Amino acid sequence: MLLVKFVKAKLAQSLFFSVFAIALFFVAPAAFADDVIKTKFEVTPNRCVTLRQGQPCFVRVNFQWSASEALQACLINVDGTQLKCWQLADKGDLVIPQNLPNTTEYVLVDNDGIEIGRASIVVSWVYRKKRSKRRWRLF
Repeated sequence: MLLVKFVKAKLAQSLFFSVFAIALFFVAPAAFADDVIKTKFEVTPNRCVTLRQGQPCFVRVNFQWSASEALQACLINVDGTQLKCWQLADKGDLVIPQNLPNTTEYVLVDNDGIEIGRASIVVSWVYRKKRSKRRWRLF
């Protein structure tokens, strides 16, 4: 009889912790979701095509971003060049001409330097670079 009571108590305890764990699994993400700022970052065009391999691509790039609340944000390209910063804004846009030698990534960071968005422009070409044929001539 004592063994049956012990098993029932352990089963009840196990059931309680299982229900608690499941509730925590579903409720906790919703509780922490309010702390996360939702952002959207887009770059258009996302592809640039040159005629020959190795040629730079000239393009007017349109950067657009929006956030669920106002923040300080800076747009930089991956080599560290700062393109523009916004102070306490919930959206921003920028159109600038770019000379892209190859595929380039852009990052939107907040004032703490934390990445809040990333996008890239892929550079491709129509024709491969021609190899120069070395012909030996005597005359």
